[in-house]
Amino acid sequence: KRYEHKYLKNAKGEKEIVRRKYAKKLASMAEFAEDFMQQHFKDFREKVMLEEVMTYKFNGWILKGQFDRFEVENKALIDLKVTTVWTYKNKTEHKTYSWQQNIYALMIKKIYNLDVDKASLLFWFRDFQKIKRGQGLYPPAKVWEYPVKLLPLDEVEDYVIERIKLHQKVETEGEDSYECSPEERWAEPDM
Repeated sequence: KRYEHKYLKNAKGEKEIVRRKYAKKLASMAEFAEDFMQQHFKDFREKVMLEEVMTYKFNGWILKGQFDRFEVENKALIDLKVTTVWTYKNKTEHKTYSWQQNIYALMIKKIYNLDVDKASLLFWFRDFQKIKRGQGLYPPAKVWEYPVKLLPLDEVEDYVIERIKLHQKVETEGEDSYECSPEERWAEPDM
């Protein structure tokens, strides 16, 4: 039940029942793994951080984020994404996911003074079909690790502050002071 909120909050639409089934199963697996590790390895918390909620103040505003897994010794940040093969193949969320991982790496450095040398996304495809694996851009397995390019931390911090300043400008000067691009609005191209 500890992890259900994370995986269930994205369930919506006509396939909600299937998504909820996967989400509950995934949450149950995550809870079992965490409980097992904490019971059997006293130093687990020093080696692996799970579902850590972080808050840090940038330019007067508090930014909050929660990563899935950070392996302290390996300096590896891993985020689990339950998604569709279509989303993966078309890379519709890759840029957003990449910024998310880079911002988490920045926050880990600022809050815990730990370096992140490797970041990846662990995709779990709800609609994976074994018969199609390896064809073109189709993933080779139901669970697939995708590396994320880490950017220099100063570049990431500049990006975060720039985005916060834009929000602050809109808050003080009104919505007409900045017009979001179609990409920022997650707009679909006209058909």
